Amino acid sequence: MRKFEQLTQGHIEIIKEWLREDDEGEKRLGSFNDPQKWLDLIDFEKRFGWIFFEDNVPIGFVDMEVVDRRIGHIASYISPNMRKRGYCKIIHELLFQEVGDMNLEMLVGSVEEDNVISRKCMDSLHFVEDGKDKDGLVVYKLKIEKASKTKQKF
Repeated sequence: MRKFEQLTQGHIEIIKEWLREDDEGEKRLGSFNDPQKWLDLIDFEKRFGWIFFEDNVPIGFVDMEVVDRRIGHIASYISPNMRKRGYCKIIHELLFQEVGDMNLEMLVGSVEEDNVISRKCMDSLHFVEDGKDKDGLVVYKLKIEKASKTKQKF
């Protein structure tokens, strides 16, 4: 069974363990390198955090910050031992269901230019590349009506 759980203090050790020996994750994550600081930002009104599980095994996490009540800025992470198994797409499709009742108009994600796997994932989910942000990250946008049409059989 696949599910999201809202991020809690109990998940912090799981995330720390993932990050402990993950050079790739450390390179990509920036502010998520200290999961406790991230948890402190979560209020489940403007900032959300979820841990993704499959059959009670933690796979990764998603962060979303809502701006102007209509745009969800997302970031995601797959644990090192679960990469290259299609979980990026699965997690985002589950995210589309999770945010379906939030009345968001758009999801936005930013990806490092050299992160080919994440960029392919965004493309497969019908996100549209929209230039670069101030940090040089490639910006991807998805209108919610497209997100709600993307379905995954669970």
